[in-house]
Amino acid sequence: MKPDRIVLILVFVNIFLLVLMPLSKQVSADEAKLDFVGNPTYELYKTNNAGYYYYVYTTIKNSASVSSCPINIRIYEDGRASVTNESSCLGVIFEPNEEKTFTIEWMTPYQEKQIEIRFIPSNIDNITKNNMGNTTFNVIYNSKSTSDDSTPGFSLLIIVLALIIIINMKKRN
Repeated sequence: MKPDRIVLILVFVNIFLLVLMPLSKQVSADEAKLDFVGNPTYELYKTNNAGYYYYVYTTIKNSASVSSCPINIRIYEDGRASVTNESSCLGVIFEPNEEKTFTIEWMTPYQEKQIEIRFIPSNIDNITKNNMGNTTFNVIYNSKSTSDDSTPGFSLLIIVLALIIIINMKKRN
């Protein structure tokens, strides 16, 4: 075979690999597509000497036409899984086009904490970019004080200042 033909064949094979192979990495017809719906929310339900107790709400949807593999949903603090009451969030299977809202009980000793909610397959061998995800947000304690001597807008100022401090602390690390 002539060298020109070999080069031509190699060019054709490379074009084939570069153009057609990425198309095969898209969501296949037999793979679930999970994602968060909206932003997580939280609600303080108890405080005591140990800390602040919250219900954290998050919604996840399978937008594919096939069921998902079993999925775990967890809260992470500082990169580590948090101790929560989340047995209803383990091994969850999403049916085609199904949306589920989860309530996770969570406790922290801090008045303000950044947390992350992650979902990932129960069996790590099943991980794909379409069946795992995460979202991060701040939980800020609000005493729900309604005294008449409060300054309107002062709470918002405190929250903004706290967020600025957290962002600056992250930049230092």
